[in-house]
Amino acid sequence: VGGSTPLFGTNLLTVTPLLIDIFAIPLKPAAVTRVISSPALSKPSSVGSNMRGFTLLEMLVVLTVIALLAGIAVPNFMRMMQSFTAATKWSALLNEIDGLSYRAYVQGQPIQLSAATASQLLSTLPQGWTINVETGAKAPSGIGIGDNSIAGSAISYRENGWCNGGRITFTTDEGARRTVDLAAPRCAVAASS
Repeated sequence: VGGSTPLFGTNLLTVTPLLIDIFAIPLKPAAVTRVISSPALSKPSSVGSNMRGFTLLEMLVVLTVIALLAGIAVPNFMRMMQSFTAATKWSALLNEIDGLSYRAYVQGQPIQLSAATASQLLSTLPQGWTINVETGAKAPSGIGIGDNSIAGSAISYRENGWCNGGRITFTTDEGARRTVDLAAPRCAVAASS
């Protein structure tokens, strides 16, 4: 082939004899000079070139629009995350309350759910939430903390899983109130608000 001239980093005049030898293409000198002086092959100068970038004003407008969209989206996203977190906590708490009758059955021991025992029985009770338990039935003697002194303020789950029913009112750390009605005899969550 036409010598040991490197292909990259050379101009077209030194590569042309190699191309003619390889491809057997007859090139006229006028065609070679036309290709070499083509604007596509020439290096653009920084002064007066046709290349166009973004101006500072365009960049500032784009950044302002992005900042406005972020200012609108971030607070809404934070509220959505707080809503999902609260819904998840509430769902976990309802599931745990629903499983108390089964826990009493499996352990073979009565369970007394009251404001005093809620933090021990309900591991998913969020910090800062308070609980108020109401029931019309009298708590059986010898179950839970004390005897009949907690009647009307505790829901009693017997060893067989049955309970006397009642209403539990939760107050969140933000002050919102939620109520759960437990229907006897199984004390499944009948309604929640």
